[in-house]
Amino acid sequence: RKADLPWLSGPMLPRIFGPYEPIRRDYPIAEYLADTAGLGVAKAVYVQANWPPDRARDEAAWLESVAQETGWPHGIVAFADMTVPDVRPALDRLMAFPRLRGIRQQLHFHDNPTYRFAARPDLCEHPALRRNVAALGVGDRARVLTEDVRRALDRLEREGERFTIVFLDPPYDTPLADVTLVRLAEGTVAAPEAIVVAQHLTKRPPPPALGRLAAWRTRRFGETTLTFFRAGAYDARSPAHSERA
Repeated sequence: RKADLPWLSGPMLPRIFGPYEPIRRDYPIAEYLADTAGLGVAKAVYVQANWPPDRARDEAAWLESVAQETGWPHGIVAFADMTVPDVRPALDRLMAFPRLRGIRQQLHFHDNPTYRFAARPDLCEHPALRRNVAALGVGDRARVLTEDVRRALDRLEREGERFTIVFLDPPYDTPLADVTLVRLAEGTVAAPEAIVVAQHLTKRPPPPALGRLAAWRTRRFGETTLTFFRAGAYDARSPAHSERA
């Protein structure tokens, strides 16, 4: 809902995702279902759209009410501030909604103030964030590396880490997406059966093939595009890679 999004209803500003005039309006579920009719979309997950932080619960509550009325969406990814001293009360409030599937807090920083989501470049190193991860008991499944992506990939490779899903969201005005894709194709961090998703400027697409990585799908969102790559051993028949999964 446009009225709940100050960044969307306020003055037009330069944004990292490019011009956004076409989306400065409400986009109800009925219109979404009409747009996706016949495309095989069976379920949908709503990811928080940057309502004011103090209204995170309102956003989730509204989505839950829409889902109760229409059956869509099927999952909700809400906002929670992982830098508060104890995030658990906020998560407890969000857990009241049956369709909650996760939380998202954007830690992206950019030198250009209109492009940044985080107030400071080292927010991912915030001590409270690390304490909250530990307090939630997911320390063994969540890790934050605050270093150059090339050094991080070297570190992960030395440690024997392997990932079947890799998502790249680098600064759009740099060649880091291509650089990282090459490193993933040449190294072992991306498992043989991996899917790699790169987000990039639409006008700067990555090469269609990089070593063992081959592009097989794109999804354009105005000035930005998602390009999906499959590694050489990808098997669409595997349960881990089914469309339902």
